[in-house]
Amino acid sequence: MSTFKILVTSQKGGVGKSTVSANLAAYLRRQGQTVTLIDFDTHGSSSTWLNQAPPVGAVVKHMSLPVDQGGNRPIFEARLQMRRAASECDILVCDLPWADSLAGELMFEFDMVLVPTSVSEIELAATSGFLNRNRWVFDSASERRPMLVVCPTRVLNEQLSSDVFTRQRFPVSFMLAPPILESQS
Repeated sequence: MSTFKILVTSQKGGVGKSTVSANLAAYLRRQGQTVTLIDFDTHGSSSTWLNQAPPVGAVVKHMSLPVDQGGNRPIFEARLQMRRAASECDILVCDLPWADSLAGELMFEFDMVLVPTSVSEIELAATSGFLNRNRWVFDSASERRPMLVVCPTRVLNEQLSSDVFTRQRFPVSFMLAPPILESQS
């Protein structure tokens, strides 16, 4: 059996990548899966949260990618770390803020790409732009193309009946995850 690999990514900061990554890893572990979270974010929020939370049994690794060096080094480093981690788990969750210096081909390493976004028109436009720049990955005829899931985050109750998603034009087809409501705690 091979490891199911999930990339949680977006170019926009503050949309909930780390929150979704940490909670997804904890949830999947509680469902009986062996889970490893690799936090590629230099800030290390998802790994810090999981390490400070009551233990759930997920393996947590924090490692920054050399995205500032450009070229293929970030992809080679990510692949190396993912292969090492995948040999020891059922599900691998990677928290990675996307940078233009990363080659889109890295997304082919994953079974699912989950893109958190708030429902503000500005953030939806940024998400649409990110998806447009990488549409070749999701429109690829390759059997290895990842499943794309857009995840609305920090949704307010009054936004649940909004038509903001139906008004926004997205360049690729995707699955829409149920909204994650804004929490005061």
